[in-house]
Amino acid sequence: MAMGLLLASARKIIFKLEICIPQSLVGVEVTGSTLGIIGMGHIGYKIAQRSKGFDMKILYHNRHRSVEDEQSVGASYCENMDDLLREADFVVLVVNLSPETKGLISHRELSLMKPTATLVNVSRGLVVDQDALVKALQSGEIRAAALDNLHKVYIQEHYSKIVSEFVNLIVDPLAIFTSETLGHSGALFMPNHVTDLLQTD
Repeated sequence: MAMGLLLASARKIIFKLEICIPQSLVGVEVTGSTLGIIGMGHIGYKIAQRSKGFDMKILYHNRHRSVEDEQSVGASYCENMDDLLREADFVVLVVNLSPETKGLISHRELSLMKPTATLVNVSRGLVVDQDALVKALQSGEIRAAALDNLHKVYIQEHYSKIVSEFVNLIVDPLAIFTSETLGHSGALFMPNHVTDLLQTD
């Protein structure tokens, strides 16, 4: 999912359904770019492996350094997350939600990123300060964002704005229901329960 979101955001695949493509929807090259992974656990490692096929330079930040993993995928360790944020063209978040990681990416962290950078979050929605992200996208502080998850309260309050205003944002909060194997059961589930889900604390 992380690589899918990264590629969809980079190449603006979703928005290229129209015949005429404005300059604002021209994508960027992934091959040869710099990937920054925050959270080099099992999933982060798999993302690093897949990115090698795109000849990406791989940076990672993790609580514990793994020399074996970084040698295996050709990654470079950033002890300071700020250094990764400053250098990466694509920042991928792969961390568990905890008191320490809630709001891990907020105004300060977004301001460190390149204006041409893309944030990809496959962690829980609250790992990113969603108001700060919206402001960064509106102001052009970062180029784009691709999210596998948004907090359900945020979806409930801002859904129409997210859908109508942000051509530089991809959101897939119900990704589990659109996979090939789960699509049918997901389609049956959603009409009856999605409203209840959004209204539940």
